[in-house]
Amino acid sequence: MKILSLYYFTLLELDVIIPVEMNKWVQKSIEIANAQRYLDRLSEVYPVTLEARRVLPNEIKSQLKDAYNRRDGIKLIRALLRLDKFPIKDPYIAFLRKKGEFVDYNPETLARIAQTLFSMSFEELIQGCEEPKEFNRQIGTLFRKWLPKLGYPFLAEDEFSKHKGIAFLSGGNGEKMDYANRVLGCNWFYVNKCENYDPAPLELVTNILSRKLPMFR
Repeated sequence: MKILSLYYFTLLELDVIIPVEMNKWVQKSIEIANAQRYLDRLSEVYPVTLEARRVLPNEIKSQLKDAYNRRDGIKLIRALLRLDKFPIKDPYIAFLRKKGEFVDYNPETLARIAQTLFSMSFEELIQGCEEPKEFNRQIGTLFRKWLPKLGYPFLAEDEFSKHKGIAFLSGGNGEKMDYANRVLGCNWFYVNKCENYDPAPLELVTNILSRKLPMFR
């Protein structure tokens, strides 16, 4: 089965039809993904490393144990939200982490999550909290570390615009987005996390879409 098929299976899960005109670079990516040694070559960019388990202090475990034994779902969830790793996968967890009030504002959602947590043994709950960092959380950093190995220069905008060969535009995401819109006419947007901006709804939608449609990642 070719990797292209994954997109069709995923689209069928949503019961919708999304017309997509195949971009030539997407087509090239699909061809590479279906070629020999694809994973071998990909490993050069994203070498897989095994992360150590996260170890919770005994004090934290004691607090979790107390809330778990008392069947105090709100207290348990609040304590778990303060940890790096929530023990279960749920698309609403990222939203709840943003503001403490969200826990009080959504009682039905909290009851559902608490029910799932209490269906686990306490040992399973701790095991979920101590799982190593997922590899896909490291991909962005690994790609940026790999790019200089190609040997092409990273140039500021003035030099980049004059350069005749292959080069990378240096700078932050905002600077690169500005260049793409201003010079290349891409009409993209970059969300700046200002003081009054609450990214939780956008991240929630992105989280759900990325689980259902790999093309949105």
